Amino acid sequence: MAEMLTVLAIYHVYEQEGDDYLEVTQNRRMPWVLTRDIRGTVTRDVVSGFDRLFQESVALLQEAWNADEEVRSGMKARIESGEFNPALNFMKNPKMKNAVGMVLLRQVEIRDGLVGPEAFTKAVEKMMEPSRRWKTS
Repeated sequence: MAEMLTVLAIYHVYEQEGDDYLEVTQNRRMPWVLTRDIRGTVTRDVVSGFDRLFQESVALLQEAWNADEEVRSGMKARIESGEFNPALNFMKNPKMKNAVGMVLLRQVEIRDGLVGPEAFTKAVEKMMEPSRRWKTS
């Protein structure tokens, strides 16, 4: 839970920084939600990340409902079948992928005691584990 909230917070910071977000935030202290103190470490960045996901989901629905009948029917069928998952679109965003990678990298550094290229390689491996992959179809 804390990791997910941290990803949303980091993503929000990346969104605020624009296209050169990685360079701008490289030496910045990023928001981090702690399991032992979720209430005390959830920041506005976390809430803004949730809000962005919600707003994008609503926009997708509004776009479909304002379109022609065929588009509405298609969206309704996707919702009813459980295929509609706006979080998948959210996860395709490079800034979101980098936020997930940042959290995984930190986990590797702390839990496995790795740093530098070894930590990065292990974090990439974790991101590619089947249990962590986000299905797109």
